[in-house]
Amino acid sequence: MFLGVFNCFLSHAETDERVLLTIGGKPVQMDEFNFCYSRFNARKRIPASRFFSHFLSCKLKAFDARRQGWDTLPDIRLQCDLIKGKVLRRYLIDPEKADAFYLSCYRKGFARMGADVWVRMEHISVFLPQHASASLERNARGRIDSVYRCLRNGMDFDDLYNKCQGDDDGLYLKDMWIPLSVMVKEFADKLRLLDVGGVSAPFYSPLGIHIVRLVDRKQGVSYEEALPRIRDVEEGRENCLEFVDGKRFQDWKEGRETEIAVRMGLAEDGLLAAYWDESYGNGNEKVSPDELARHFKENKEKYDWDLPHFKGGVVHCLNKKAASRLKKELKRIPCSLWKETVGRLSAEDKGLCAEVETGVFRIGSNEYVDKLAFKCGSFEPMPRLPYTFVIGKRLKRGPEDYTDVLKKVEEDCIKERERERMNELMDKYSVEINQEVLKTVNSDGGE
Repeated sequence: MFLGVFNCFLSHAETDERVLLTIGGKPVQMDEFNFCYSRFNARKRIPASRFFSHFLSCKLKAFDARRQGWDTLPDIRLQCDLIKGKVLRRYLIDPEKADAFYLSCYRKGFARMGADVWVRMEHISVFLPQHASASLERNARGRIDSVYRCLRNGMDFDDLYNKCQGDDDGLYLKDMWIPLSVMVKEFADKLRLLDVGGVSAPFYSPLGIHIVRLVDRKQGVSYEEALPRIRDVEEGRENCLEFVDGKRFQDWKEGRETEIAVRMGLAEDGLLAAYWDESYGNGNEKVSPDELARHFKENKEKYDWDLPHFKGGVVHCLNKKAASRLKKELKRIPCSLWKETVGRLSAEDKGLCAEVETGVFRIGSNEYVDKLAFKCGSFEPMPRLPYTFVIGKRLKRGPEDYTDVLKKVEEDCIKERERERMNELMDKYSVEINQEVLKTVNSDGGE
């Protein structure tokens, strides 16, 4: 592939950039951080000092992955080569030479593929090593099954991809016509059976577990439609040297284009760090109630509120008489059973028809709570259920237990685990941070 043409030149002279840190004795240059931060900051404006923690975490995970030999696994090597090939193409290809070469390729070869069935597809994938452990496979299967349930419940494929996978275009193939005859068998078999717009159930391939959506299908394609596929194939062959920018290639070969080497290293680090997260369940972990309760108890002051809250429910019903009966029923049972109870009573007695919303409400977040619990503001009664009352209590200082701030406590517990793991890796690999260089990051967001 395209990357293979240049592999022999990857070991060029060390840069003269200052060392930001070392991991296991291996230096990490400041230019790596600057390049990574500049790309990230273009999308999400955060201080460089905050981004440093993310950068260090990624480097540590990638280093640990290499020590475990994951960078030699065939499927990871394949993905690394694909990503690095894209980097090289972006930097080294001469557009005018490439356009002429692509057209020649189409006339010589791709036009003869007109009899083939061509498809456009989208896919969401959870990558999985071929020799994955049972727990890693269960985790991957659980994630893809969750995605599939969302699709079955009507969530848009694009929205779901953006929510679950971020902006990693290594997982997402779209707007490219590809002949079925050259596709991986598992993908081709699924796409042959789908109607246009159809979505497959989760399935396995040598790279992991996938869901595909068939965007379009037809016999043969024009040059413009085939062009992305031609690029994908031809730039993976040695004849791509015909349209390489010779001067820039020579500069990179001799170590003057350090940005390319930095970008390729960061791409591989990102992939290895993602596999590390997959293996250790980061971001997809279950936290036990005991751990949540322990964390909340030890950090209770952290969750104190600046504004008063109301814990309980807002009930909409038909009239004051129904409200009196409903209050009597609900006071006997835990808040967690109120919705179920109101539903049952509404079904049994039309006079008790009601709806209830439960939770912890901050003042200013619910007009009914503001008026009825905090005696401020006003509200318009619901036309169908005109009588509204609240049941519960006001919490002035803070939550009573972790369930009142469950999402926040869960997030903090997972972050705490992440910090503990990173501290273990820092000790294990004797991380040393150049404090003088780090000060330049903390002071102004860059060097």
